[in-house]
Amino acid sequence: MTDTSGLATTQEIQAMCRLLGAVASKQGTDVTALFKDNQTGTMCEQAAIESSAPR
Repeated sequence: MTDTSGLATTQEIQAMCRLLGAVASKQGTDVTALFKDNQTGTMCEQAAIESSAPR
């Protein structure tokens, strides 16, 4: 593939991961538990966990 114009940017992916964490938290889901059995250690995992923390 040579045309990458349709691919998500790093910033867009980080925003999606933060949204995942915020929505999960709002629904009462423990975001860290989502990654318990499948710890990826990725920036996405970290962004989701950080955005789910109470403010």
